[in-house]
Amino acid sequence: MTQPRGPRFPQAPAFASEPQIVAPPMSVSDKMTLYTEDGQWKADFRAWKDYWLFYASIGTKVDVYHREATHDVWGNKTTDWVKRPATISIKNTYQGSIAGSPKPPDTGDTPQSGGLGNFVEVSEFYGNHAELRMWATGFFDTTISVAGPQTNPAGAKLDISTVVGQIAVITPGGTMHGVVGASSYVSDNSAW
Repeated sequence: MTQPRGPRFPQAPAFASEPQIVAPPMSVSDKMTLYTEDGQWKADFRAWKDYWLFYASIGTKVDVYHREATHDVWGNKTTDWVKRPATISIKNTYQGSIAGSPKPPDTGDTPQSGGLGNFVEVSEFYGNHAELRMWATGFFDTTISVAGPQTNPAGAKLDISTVVGQIAVITPGGTMHGVVGASSYVSDNSAW
């Protein structure tokens, strides 16, 4: 039996009954724009993975807009998208990378994962913008392991290979659900 999708917040996150996603399928986009059925609300979802010299980040974000009558630069009436607050739920699943994760010596007791593990982070917001991310800056690194994120002094390195974000936005015009993912600096930050 399927549950009707509607404002279920704050009793449970809007994605509580959604399927669990662990690794991003190849068809998951890094950007998505969704509209409510009445066409009066829209949400722009985005996932990213950035690397700079002393800064690295990976995560998802959403911006929420409502269609309203406004005035342009010359004072003429026009209809445009205006940022408006809504209830936003984000569930990010981060997957650690194998490369670069230290592997303890094999003692024969348990199989080693080599740093590959998943970590789930969930947050709820009320506003017109929300983002959930992992980041490293300066001379620290963040590694995902089965125990969750661990930060160590070593360099601005983020040892996370992918993020998949399940995002739900609840507005007076209806609920919007979407999934975005980022896994590669080249593909997720390309000008093409």
